[in-house]
Amino acid sequence: MLLIISIIEGDRSHCFYIIKEGDVSCTVNKFTRIMGKGESFGLSSILMDSKRAFTVTAKSKTTCFSVSIDTLKLIIGENFIDIILLNYLKSGFHKSKIFNPFNTNLIEKGFSTFTLKKYVKGELVYPINYKCSTNLAIIIEGDLFYVSILL
Repeated sequence: MLLIISIIEGDRSHCFYIIKEGDVSCTVNKFTRIMGKGESFGLSSILMDSKRAFTVTAKSKTTCFSVSIDTLKLIIGENFIDIILLNYLKSGFHKSKIFNPFNTNLIEKGFSTFTLKKYVKGELVYPINYKCSTNLAIIIEGDLFYVSILL
């Protein structure tokens, strides 16, 4: 049985895909990225509970594994989004030229203090007189605007 997977920018996400064989093109606007065996697509829209950010088209005969939200909950648990995002952050820290020289154990201990929070557009992240001397804000998706009000 042949199953045609159609992923179009703007669709809702119910699963993500891991490419077993073949290649796909992921296109948004005029930018195209070719992906192949072992790569995955569609996970960020699940993690951010957002619509698909790109259109995916098979470039050759392609086989993909489909991993649904229910499967992620079953394997990882109800808090699968927090766990996956934290692993993304860890990977980013270890690949970073700035954070890579730090002691790995120190970085790992720091992750236990991280809190993941989603903000809606226009929601206040830091109050006006907040002292931000010991916090680190990492933007995974979206924009953070700093507004200084001089009285």
